[in-house]
Amino acid sequence: MTVDQDKIRQRAHDLWVSSGRPDGRDVEFWLQAEAELAKAARKPAAAKPAKAKAPAASKAAPAKSGRGKA
Repeated sequence: MTVDQDKIRQRAHDLWVSSGRPDGRDVEFWLQAEAELAKAARKPAAAKPAKAKAPAASKAAPAKSGRGKA
């Protein structure tokens, strides 16, 4: 699967900026971006976990307070 060139370009630019915008490392950043995006494209999408059902509301009598005792 090929990765979109615009996505590679944007990721390479982000890497370049985060590295302080050094001169002469454009190929390095391009290859790193290409590798990262290719790896992400190969990674299978994780299945969403099933939602846990909320516990049913208890119909028990409300708890008694400690009032009334002397």
